[in-house]
Amino acid sequence: RPRRPVPSAFAPRPPPKDAQMLPVLGAGGRRGLRLAESVANRSFLALGVDAFRADRAVDALTSRFGAQVVDLTGTLMLAMKEQASAVGLGWDAVRAADAASPGSREAQGLAMLVRRAMPSVEALLSDTINADRPTPVLLTEAAPLTRYEHLGVLAHWSDLTTHRRRAVWLLVPQLLVNTGPVIDGRPLPLAAPGQFMRLDNDWINAGAAVPAPAEGARS
Repeated sequence: RPRRPVPSAFAPRPPPKDAQMLPVLGAGGRRGLRLAESVANRSFLALGVDAFRADRAVDALTSRFGAQVVDLTGTLMLAMKEQASAVGLGWDAVRAADAASPGSREAQGLAMLVRRAMPSVEALLSDTINADRPTPVLLTEAAPLTRYEHLGVLAHWSDLTTHRRRAVWLLVPQLLVNTGPVIDGRPLPLAAPGQFMRLDNDWINAGAAVPAPAEGARS
């Protein structure tokens, strides 16, 4: 007896465009598949890597996934310089304040300068993460956010309910005294334990040699 054709309304639908990329991007084993799923779902991941392999990890993530790198230290320093210049404060004075004793007048002035600079950092993050691009955003050099008590700026992007147009990955160097989802001894504001993943050196070395599926850029 011949089979009746399936009505078009119930016919299988093709997978989303991002999902179609999974077999290609996920070629790097279990970790590669997890990262590819993050790209497709536009999720937040904190990626633990041995500190001495951090630069190599950046190469691997940009080569395999075309990740756009945002140096948080450089971004914050640039915003601080702009704020210091606006009030006629020399950068040497800012550097001296960074070495001042906690609670001193100089340290308090530096804290205020950082607070004034943070909106520029947050704006750049928002513009970058909400850009209409298929590749993930890779945040690096986040230690100053801990030093100046602004690590919470990442909480918005790790929140499970936050709408992101791109996946967000945070590089977390692993040291003998700092392992897991911590930076300079401070826990990251993650929304779930599964948002942290360790990248081993074998994956990093293999990933660095893979051509990117899309062009990445550094900010």
